[in-house]
Amino acid sequence: MAMCANGLKLIEAMDIRSRRTVFWGIVLAIFVGALGSCWMVFHLAYKHGSMNMVGWFFKGGPAVVYNQIARTLKPTEVDWPGLSFFFGGGLVMTLMMWARQRLGWWPVHPIGFPIGGNYMMDRVWLNVFLAWAIKSLILRFAGASGYRSSQAFFLGLIVGESLCNGSWLVIDYFTGSIRNFIFAIG
Repeated sequence: MAMCANGLKLIEAMDIRSRRTVFWGIVLAIFVGALGSCWMVFHLAYKHGSMNMVGWFFKGGPAVVYNQIARTLKPTEVDWPGLSFFFGGGLVMTLMMWARQRLGWWPVHPIGFPIGGNYMMDRVWLNVFLAWAIKSLILRFAGASGYRSSQAFFLGLIVGESLCNGSWLVIDYFTGSIRNFIFAIG
């Protein structure tokens, strides 16, 4: 979905009709990708045996889902602390969004609230900090015009990442290799 969000950022300057075409292309790509990945999982699992594949996908992950469902099917009582955290978090997020829109001096972006409690934050905090620091430096020393002109460079980094990932997929397909990966699953 990150690539989808980046792709939508890239088409901001397009006319409405072209945007619709890209939108339906993204929907089609998601559908084809979902079907293709399901087919490939079944194909590889039957060809090589699922226990010979990455253990998380065929043993650990399904066990987590099963255990969660088993706990959910045996309701005990209303989880008042959970509900209070849910509604409290919604209230804090609403107030932060209001402050971001109405108070020009408000320094905290509301997206930090849901990301900060995310289990992935320990992996992405440096990237978020670097993006914020670079943006702040560009705005401080080059101004708004410098910021606008630098956006093409940073969008180029996103396109470069996408091309790199896609290139490795093509190389892996033609060479039969399976060890070229971007993210290690532990």
